[in-house]
Amino acid sequence: LWITSLAFVAERDWLVSSSFDKTVRLWDVQTGACLKVFTGHTQWIWGLALSPDNTLIASCGDDCTIRIWNIATGQCIRVLTDHSNWVWAVAFSPDGNTLASASYDCTIRLWTVKTGECKQVLRDHENSIWSLAFSPDGNTLASGGLDHTIRLWDMTTHICTQTLRGHTKEIRTLAFSPDGKTLVSGGFDGTLKRWEVETGRCVFTYLGHQVGVRAVAISPDAQTLVSGDRQGLRIWDLPRGQCLRSLTGYTNWVWALTILPVTLSQNPTSQNPTSQNPTSQAQTVITGGLDGIIRLWNIQTGTCLQTIEAHNNWVWQIACSPDGKTIATCSDDVTVKLWDSTSGTCMGALQMTLRGHTDGGIWTLDFSPDSQQLISGGQDGKLRIWSQATAQCLKVIEAHDHWIWAVLFDPTGSQFVSGSDDGSIKLWESETHKLKHVWQSQGGVRALVWLSDRSPSPEDSRHLASGHADGSIKLWCIPPETNTPATDTLETDTADQPITAPIKTFEGHQGWVLSLKFHPQNNTLISCAQDSQVKVWDIETGDCLATMTGHQDWVTSMDVFSELEILVTGSADETLKIWDLRSYQCLQTIKLPLPYEGMNIRHAVGLTASRRQNLLALGAIA
Repeated sequence: LWITSLAFVAERDWLVSSSFDKTVRLWDVQTGACLKVFTGHTQWIWGLALSPDNTLIASCGDDCTIRIWNIATGQCIRVLTDHSNWVWAVAFSPDGNTLASASYDCTIRLWTVKTGECKQVLRDHENSIWSLAFSPDGNTLASGGLDHTIRLWDMTTHICTQTLRGHTKEIRTLAFSPDGKTLVSGGFDGTLKRWEVETGRCVFTYLGHQVGVRAVAISPDAQTLVSGDRQGLRIWDLPRGQCLRSLTGYTNWVWALTILPVTLSQNPTSQNPTSQNPTSQAQTVITGGLDGIIRLWNIQTGTCLQTIEAHNNWVWQIACSPDGKTIATCSDDVTVKLWDSTSGTCMGALQMTLRGHTDGGIWTLDFSPDSQQLISGGQDGKLRIWSQATAQCLKVIEAHDHWIWAVLFDPTGSQFVSGSDDGSIKLWESETHKLKHVWQSQGGVRALVWLSDRSPSPEDSRHLASGHADGSIKLWCIPPETNTPATDTLETDTADQPITAPIKTFEGHQGWVLSLKFHPQNNTLISCAQDSQVKVWDIETGDCLATMTGHQDWVTSMDVFSELEILVTGSADETLKIWDLRSYQCLQTIKLPLPYEGMNIRHAVGLTASRRQNLLALGAIA
């Protein structure tokens, strides 16, 4: 799982890491051995910090706690619990007496390390806070977050003395120069900014990152700046602002996929509907992932039919309109794009780009059954309803206080649902866009599916399944139309709307359930999750009928070709797998190409040994 934070203990040659596996680990750099594992967090860990004397580790995460660990004994000596939401960052003051923590609850808390007492709460940010840094003298604390601002706090008066503006997206990382006169910030807008602390003036903007900057560090002599994003590192001459070197790695998760909705007669590979090899008639599959590229695949041959540089950031979801004419993609670049798909075998020209969401990526979308409307949601907590024909935004709904991971029209088109990190599922009326019902559960909602096919019958849209961050799957009964009046005020969500319990809960996955699909042929529910597994469930009994294993990392996305009993899955292991749903066997594995796949560098001149090795690692041949 992701490693989210690192800290180096120089005099001991130790490295401390935190991860989504809910542990903090201490490593020997020379031998690579893991010396200690610190366990206690119950959800993902986002940040850690070392005390100045290297005796304590502070860690924080999605369980809303900060834990302080004794490095020598491996024991947790304190658990700090006053935050009301995820804790994104922690930082020790230079004297080691104070610990600062930053949270999704829009507050910074200052703790006395010796006692664990919260001595001050700093409130000024307008949204969640992602990053913290103390000045070397300890007199100033810098904070940055989702409101696109950096705030400088006086640690004597605990007053915000300056607000620095210039980034256009959230600020994920901060670092002071050794003399405390300069602050460098890194944002998800792909820029680094150098600030003069005394005046709050931005004196330089470093350009070069193509995606969000997640980490920065300044050398002790203040001459070198290192910045990192999900693609690699850049090394800069700090005073002159020049990029000296770029160190590039490569990871390309498959995060989104869908089967192109083409009839068998349109598919040039189909010959015999009763063929023993079901993939010989299966549809073209469209995938998207971290590199922003959309790929079309022939799943019989495993060949990539088409590559489109669709987005300049992570592609989160792909949807095909029910009429088969349009493909929609959404991304961390805060756009929804509509593509022509009338040929049935490839994606055509870009039709429209939809803009309007703010504050982070767009993570989910769905077409209405008549293909006339599109709904999207993401990090800003808002739902946007779009006209597919005109690309106009018809309605903006202030839907959730937290990120929206899933949206879905019901098969009749009369209503739609949204699921959020706040654990709520909300049912909305399509015509009026008013709130009809709310279900509340523990754990963020990551996936939704109606337990019906695309059918005009209202009776088929009475049950809904949801996948959650705690690994559970819940089945919900849709209330009758006359149960409650619709409302357009969120303040009455919990007061006036009846909160009903799920009718069933399926348990078996470890970690987030990332996608759900209904298989109407045999009335089963299919799920995939962080635990690298795909499970098939009997909806009536709740029994797990099969567990399909083979992926080496998160199974992030999937789609079902029901008529041919075919399942396609995509994973963080950079592969697609094709499964037979009758035998639950994997029929084929398709590996995503590396960026320089097949490039022959045998006779290339001018390459250093390290550059040659990098090219070979990225797919070149010699």
